[in-house]
Amino acid sequence: MKLRTLLLVDKYLGAFIMALLKPFTFILGKLLRRDHTLELRKDVTIIKAVGGGSLMIAYPSLLGLRLQYPDLRIRLVTTKKTAPFARSLNMFDEIHEIDDSGLLKMIFSSVRAFLAVFRTDTVINLEVYSNLAMVLALLSFARNRTGYYLESAFWRHGFATHLFFFSRYSGTHVLYDKVFQAFGIEPVSQEDCMRRIGASLPETTATDRHRISIGHSCSDLGRERKLSPEQWAMVFARRLEKDREAQVIFLGGPGDSQLAKRIIQEVAPDFPRAEFLDYCGKTPLDESLSILR
Repeated sequence: MKLRTLLLVDKYLGAFIMALLKPFTFILGKLLRRDHTLELRKDVTIIKAVGGGSLMIAYPSLLGLRLQYPDLRIRLVTTKKTAPFARSLNMFDEIHEIDDSGLLKMIFSSVRAFLAVFRTDTVINLEVYSNLAMVLALLSFARNRTGYYLESAFWRHGFATHLFFFSRYSGTHVLYDKVFQAFGIEPVSQEDCMRRIGASLPETTATDRHRISIGHSCSDLGRERKLSPEQWAMVFARRLEKDREAQVIFLGGPGDSQLAKRIIQEVAPDFPRAEFLDYCGKTPLDESLSILR
């Protein structure tokens, strides 16, 4: 399904289910009186469905969790498109994928993910806007369920045992870190993150030339951020000397190749000593990361 369709399903179907379940969250909360002390016990489930980049932003805290609790079983619930980014982080014990390419596939894969995380001890939900992620967290029957709220916490109270205010004006990494810090986990350094990821990357051919790697695409959540070939020509004119000998590599998925070719066609004539390469869809994610390294 297209992203816009998925967002509409999440918004309206998720809100409908939350409205149905809201009275039960209040009643069961009063009856069960569970221990919601913020401590990690046997396992933890992270929910991050959309956005490989968001996983990278949260990675210092995620790796802090892994290093501070080496024996803790850490699961991730994510979508099929984001799963390759999760695997590249080299830290999850289990990755449960939701296939959102079609409605039936999404339903069946969501049920499998739900069964895999049922009765997990703690859920850390990093999906800020998703209603269905809140529903999944609740139905896991986890002892602790963290989540975010925006202007009002009313509808999410009970679905999460601990809510954190998400300010649109703060850096996302700060808001991710705040949740982990509530469990006593501090983010690790960027150097530690790079070493951890680099340990599992394949070797790639080195070059003596000045290498520039470019990610020219962007998330479907904000297509207005994508630069046109003409705008990329302006960037190159300002940032690269005309006679510079360089290797310029465009990285991305198969769908990004067409735009990469258009940019190369626009820019390459002005930089005769630079080699322009379109690697979009030609290298798996781990090889792309190895090129970046």
